[in-house]
Amino acid sequence: MQKINLYEQIPHLLKDRLSFSLIAKIAGVFVVLLIALNIFARWQLMDYESQFRSLQLQQKAMTDELIKLNQAFIGVTGANSPADQLVKKKEIIDALLQQGLLNSSGFTEELEALAASIVSGVWLTEIQIQQGGKQISLTGKTLSMKEALLFLENLSNSNVFSGNDLELSKIGNPEAKTGVLQFTITTRQQNK
Repeated sequence: MQKINLYEQIPHLLKDRLSFSLIAKIAGVFVVLLIALNIFARWQLMDYESQFRSLQLQQKAMTDELIKLNQAFIGVTGANSPADQLVKKKEIIDALLQQGLLNSSGFTEELEALAASIVSGVWLTEIQIQQGGKQISLTGKTLSMKEALLFLENLSNSNVFSGNDLELSKIGNPEAKTGVLQFTITTRQQNK
């Protein structure tokens, strides 16, 4: 019987493969790759630095333009300080109040009067308050014309709407199968 020892040949093969010259070649290739990577990184860095300088110049130009626009705005409005701006805004609000285009007290009374005047079988689908509350348009649906007229009467008897012109218009039957009628009531103040 013949004995073959395979373990003795493996270190011999590794010794031939991992010679000093092979390790030096691998190290050399690694160093060359590192140098190439360094050169590429420096080239990219120079490109990014030029882009950064370009963006800085654009930022300075935009800042200068913004300063010019701000100065022009101040020149047009005459508002140099926040206090001046507040005075200008108050003047605008006062002018709107004098013309009746702004309601500073809200519409709570009107909405409460609507809620108190509603009749069973009538429901509102849209409420439009215009001209600072001088004109109110109510769009709704009802099961019968009698209920819509009763709602209109309740509105005219309420304290809030008693001095207003009330007009029932645009009566239609969009849901013919169910018998639901659509209506619009418009109110206009007489004394303002």
